[in-house]
Amino acid sequence: MKIWLIQRSEITPIDKGNYRLLRTASIAENIVKAGHEVILWTSDFNHFDHEHRFKKSKLVKYKHNYHIQFLKSIGYTKNFSIRRYIDDIYVAKSFTKLALKKDLPDTILVSMPSIELTSSVIKYAKKNKVPVYVEIRDLWPDIFFDVAPILIKPFVLFFSIFLNQKLKNSLKNADGIIGITESYLDWALKKINRRKSLKDVVIQMGYKKNKSNDYLNETHYKKILKKFSFSKKFQLVTTFVGTLGKTNDLDKVLEAAKLLRNKNMSISFVIAGKGENYSKLLKKYSYLENVYFVGWLDADEIRILLSKSHLGYLPYINSINYKFNIPNKPSEYLSEGLHLALSLKEGEIFDLIDTNKIGFSYRNNSQILVNKLEEFYMNKNKFNEYKLESLRVFRNYFDADRVYTKLTNFLIDRKNDE
Repeated sequence: MKIWLIQRSEITPIDKGNYRLLRTASIAENIVKAGHEVILWTSDFNHFDHEHRFKKSKLVKYKHNYHIQFLKSIGYTKNFSIRRYIDDIYVAKSFTKLALKKDLPDTILVSMPSIELTSSVIKYAKKNKVPVYVEIRDLWPDIFFDVAPILIKPFVLFFSIFLNQKLKNSLKNADGIIGITESYLDWALKKINRRKSLKDVVIQMGYKKNKSNDYLNETHYKKILKKFSFSKKFQLVTTFVGTLGKTNDLDKVLEAAKLLRNKNMSISFVIAGKGENYSKLLKKYSYLENVYFVGWLDADEIRILLSKSHLGYLPYINSINYKFNIPNKPSEYLSEGLHLALSLKEGEIFDLIDTNKIGFSYRNNSQILVNKLEEFYMNKNKFNEYKLESLRVFRNYFDADRVYTKLTNFLIDRKNDE
């Protein structure tokens, strides 16, 4: 089979730097491993470092039966901006132009967002009678209102009406819908007022974990360990890894660090990552002796930091996008046996934590977080037990090899049923 995977803003296996491959690239690997051919379509603009790869559309052969088609893009500086939407339109038009020159695939999986690219892919698939599945990865455009500045919320609300209609048309014309949670799938089906069919499925976000540190150069490994040597001074190491931006509320976490600093407890707070709020948080909290800002980390550094940690923060804003979602971060923490500290008091992640007893909710309240951390700290003798439980949940629900083999089989089986 020839399968197209279309996702406009993920890391690809040819990108420079020590990045961890995410969902779409992992699915591509599974498709090739199963003996099929894949083209991964994505933007030429690297969403993570905000740089163009080739400054044009370009087809790259990565390995046998695996090509990457980069689509010309204008780029953007802010992830939430008019220019980014214009870039989405540009990338969608680049797809339409190039797709006409390709041999027809047997099936297509397109990730939503973006709405523009999804719409173009669906139109192409319907015109050429190619089975196409839409994978719901974010609740666009509904989430725009949550992150929009107050002054432009009325405009965002009006614009969302237009985007919602475009999304509904795409979902109605898709052969099936894939949600990363039940809530995501339900959200999409409600948009088009239809019931779940055999061609609609939930396949959660997986995480591909390296099995050991054997692949690391010994000098590099020791250098990373030295970078995190401060962790040896603390009996409980709590960590956040991610973007310091609008969708994460780290103030409550760091206020808890402030409240705990004068207590006789060996607890550290490690903040790994960069973003628009980095400078503000650094200025406000870096004086605390139990807080460590370690900046942006590569994949090896993240893995080693998490292996030295006991608990991972999920400080999401109160948005349906996170209530309905289980993104990459929980599985990344669980892969190294961390317990989870969640800001939300309901939703998919809350239920996962509560059902499996792998952490707690602090309800985005710094004092509640202090109380929970004190309780967690007092049970130091159970840290190994907690770790084993988190690793069990990771293996059962989030191991990428298992999750993405399931998705690959779904695409192949649905085609065989045609």
